[in-house]
Amino acid sequence: METNIQLLVPKVYEAIGSIMAAIEPIAKNKKNTSQGYKFRGVDDVYAVLNPMLIANKVFIKPDCIEHQLIQFESKSGGALFRAIVTMKYTLTSWEDGSFIELLMVGEGMDSGDKATPKAQSIAYKYMAFQLFCIPVDSGDDVENQSHEVSHQQPQSHGNSEPKGNEPEKWLNDVDKQGNETPEWENLCNAIQGKRITSIADVRKHYKVSKVVAEKIQTLLNAPS
Repeated sequence: METNIQLLVPKVYEAIGSIMAAIEPIAKNKKNTSQGYKFRGVDDVYAVLNPMLIANKVFIKPDCIEHQLIQFESKSGGALFRAIVTMKYTLTSWEDGSFIELLMVGEGMDSGDKATPKAQSIAYKYMAFQLFCIPVDSGDDVENQSHEVSHQQPQSHGNSEPKGNEPEKWLNDVDKQGNETPEWENLCNAIQGKRITSIADVRKHYKVSKVVAEKIQTLLNAPS
């Protein structure tokens, strides 16, 4: 007696296969304004992938499971931030509830508050390219902004330990909203009270950028 056994393939796998079969190359239609090279952004991936996800009845749920923020000093003396994120993406079929999970690391750099969103965008873009084997019409990308850092050691906002007696924290005069930081206010009071009399005193406790050092020197030189 023969028995016909029908294997049920989870819908999420069917959806991945259908998207891989239909998706076309994504061109580098954007241009880096500072160095002139072309690249493809995460919005290009969204534009191509979104209608295919809907047509195949799947959605992607992102979760950030690890985040590290590192501060650098640029060659001009300003602050740069590098974010490194580990993202977990859950691709789920809303037909039968089947799903798969993927991990992807993304890294982004910015002089303001966009380092983490850039890192998350990078992670999503390369997750999509690798999961769906999206064809490309040229080599690997780099992102739209390029940054040059000084040779000073970076400050990690994650779990890194300071080396030797080097201060761990950078001294910022203002926060990302443009307000004076408590550290800067305390420093100004210490200078006025003559408890701080030189840049060297400050550098015992903080890393100091060129711009902030100039502001401190102005306060130190001001008449009592």
